[in-house]
Amino acid sequence: MKRHHIALLVSPYLADAGFFCMMFAITRYMADHAAGSWVMGSVGAGVSVCLGGSSILFGRLSDRIGRWPVLTFASLMLVVAAIGCARTSWLSDAMYLWYGAAAAAMGAGLGPAYAWLSESGGGPARRSVGRVLILYCLSWNLGALSGQLASGWAYGILEDWPLRLAVGFACANVVAVQVAAVMRRGAAAPAPASPPAPAGDQLLASRFVYMAWLANISGAFCMSMILYLFPQVAVELGVPSDDHGLYLGVGRIVTIATYLLMFRFGFWRMRLSTAIMSQAIAAAGMIAIALARHGAWLLVGVIGVAHMMGYNYFAGMYYATRGSVDQTRGGFVGMHEASIAVGFASGTLLGGLLGEELDNVRVPYVLAAAILAVFAVIQVIVYAKSIRPMRRSAGAPGWRN
Repeated sequence: MKRHHIALLVSPYLADAGFFCMMFAITRYMADHAAGSWVMGSVGAGVSVCLGGSSILFGRLSDRIGRWPVLTFASLMLVVAAIGCARTSWLSDAMYLWYGAAAAAMGAGLGPAYAWLSESGGGPARRSVGRVLILYCLSWNLGALSGQLASGWAYGILEDWPLRLAVGFACANVVAVQVAAVMRRGAAAPAPASPPAPAGDQLLASRFVYMAWLANISGAFCMSMILYLFPQVAVELGVPSDDHGLYLGVGRIVTIATYLLMFRFGFWRMRLSTAIMSQAIAAAGMIAIALARHGAWLLVGVIGVAHMMGYNYFAGMYYATRGSVDQTRGGFVGMHEASIAVGFASGTLLGGLLGEELDNVRVPYVLAAAILAVFAVIQVIVYAKSIRPMRRSAGAPGWRN
């Protein structure tokens, strides 16, 4: 990696730290003041739609006009949105609009940030793909971890402190992006094309991208419960805000550990069985939360879902990188993030509606476990009809890596 790539790795850390500070503060405040499952689900769905739509639009735009202009716009937009959240009244329409704008800013930066990072390290070699991907994943996940832990602590002191922290992180992110740009001459130029990967291997990876997107939808459906509806269960069980933040932080550590294991070992590549196993673990975690009577079981559930999200994210980004070239990678990453946003939006909306109608904050987690099972069956069918025949007819030795 070049020097400006190393500097650019700071940006995902800062952006996610700021956004997760906002997310924690707003969702926890809504739960503390009995906003209701439907309201919490609707807000979470709206935020996810903003992030997903923005990631598709700006990911493709960055393929056309360059990475730096789009990433600069996204970082400035995040600052404005963070200030807007910090200066508006709690639970107001204005705050929800600023929260959605922050999500759109995050989505706008995802495609160009990763595409810029992988422009020289994202060629067909598996090791170079893994190296760039693990550094990117560590950066944004450490940012999310920092945001969750810091906001859990700060919220316990004063409710609006996490929003002030978000402003600070967002402003620092603008500086990080510009420092990376200064270190790279001609930063606005489109990224050069990667050398072509072996035809069979690249084709198979591009097919597994679609499998990963299916897994993303069901996985994010579950994770949306953790991010947007979980505060209700925590409040119901009397879990304090600092422990709530700690549970989310432990989940993020599990996600990071999953990334590191996948980077070190390649047994999961181009395989369906490991993906299905990961989803089964998450389904068990959802049931644990639904039946929890004390905080320890909530932690078990968070760990199960966090492991699956780590698997899904790393695998999906790996296949998107192996199955694309530099000049189209912004769009591929945008679609990857959009598939996650679809799961988030549907999960929070349906989960919130179900919890409101049945007056039970645990029922959404049973629904999530059922959705995981349904999508696992769909993935098996797609694999049997599309990928298995291709593998059998190809006969290329690298296809079973």
